[in-house]
Amino acid sequence: MKLDNKANKFLLLSILILTFSSIALGQPDYEEVSESVVKVPEFAMEQIVRRVLAGSFKPNALPKVVYLSKRLIKRSWMPYIKNVDFKLVTDEEARRSEGVYFFTKPRLEQGVREIGFGYGHPDCEGTVETWRFRIYGQKVKLWRNGSFDMICSEPASILPVRSIN
Repeated sequence: MKLDNKANKFLLLSILILTFSSIALGQPDYEEVSESVVKVPEFAMEQIVRRVLAGSFKPNALPKVVYLSKRLIKRSWMPYIKNVDFKLVTDEEARRSEGVYFFTKPRLEQGVREIGFGYGHPDCEGTVETWRFRIYGQKVKLWRNGSFDMICSEPASILPVRSIN
């Protein structure tokens, strides 16, 4: 059976459409909001926030207050660390302070999801550690990736000035 030219084109086009459709259907269950910013499920954000904070702050002999921007996070996500009290602050309180700890918006960077945790002003300047992560079912694999300084820009965006790692 010999196919004519139109049938060959139709068959090739059908194969291409099915191939690209199957690639799109195999994507993760979280939604990409733009080219680089990604929406992360709440259960994953909770795990990320708890683990980053637990890795960044150790138990103290004396009580210590850590001021943390409440942008992108919830109070219920805070880990328990002896003598460390996480105080969530508004954007206005953060602007009036010398600096606070903050999380940046999760992004897609070189095909891997990434979030920043830094100190400074969430809308402007700060030093940010980057953490990469993958979501597997209900679990998150998280690893430190590096750090950089950021400059004034959009709220909690990531604009590296120089790498510090």
